[in-house]
Amino acid sequence: MEEDDQKSNRALIVIAVIILIAIIIVYCLSLGLINFAKQDDEKEKRLRWIDERLKDLHVEAKSKEELKEQLNKKVRKYFLLARILLSFLYLALNAGGIMCLMKFEHDFHESLSIALNYNEALLLLVLVGLFIRFESHSEFKDVFKIIHLSITERVYRGHQELENEIAQLNTEIELLSNERDVLVNGDHELPIEENQ
Repeated sequence: MEEDDQKSNRALIVIAVIILIAIIIVYCLSLGLINFAKQDDEKEKRLRWIDERLKDLHVEAKSKEELKEQLNKKVRKYFLLARILLSFLYLALNAGGIMCLMKFEHDFHESLSIALNYNEALLLLVLVGLFIRFESHSEFKDVFKIIHLSITERVYRGHQELENEIAQLNTEIELLSNERDVLVNGDHELPIEENQ
């Protein structure tokens, strides 16, 4: 019995030595790259970096959204002022025409009739000009679209790429959030980043 115990102890020692030699060989072949504590440390560093980057991106995206909103308010305000100015200009032109006619004509009804005829003629000239420009009589709204576009271009002069910048920030936020979720949940598959 004693011999059987010694043989089994020797067999266990031989198996332990073989396992130890196998671990040393695997460690040497991997050049010491197997280090489980280091992976957790790198994972924590990456999570901290992602959290800081997400915070910065959220602040930047919020500021760009606020800038866009301010610029849109400015466009609406200037467009309203342009419409009011055009309306007052048209009214002043009509009032001036009526005043001139009243000065030269002594009959008020006749001068008012002439002023209305000139007003109709002016509107017809505007419509003919618009028809020539837009090739349709129903495209009067295009004049205001052109005015709106020119105001928008002037207001957004230094910020033409603002919409693209906001979209890129939101895309980066989404990618980093997905990567953070993958790291927190323990999955080892990282999302594929799109090269843009």
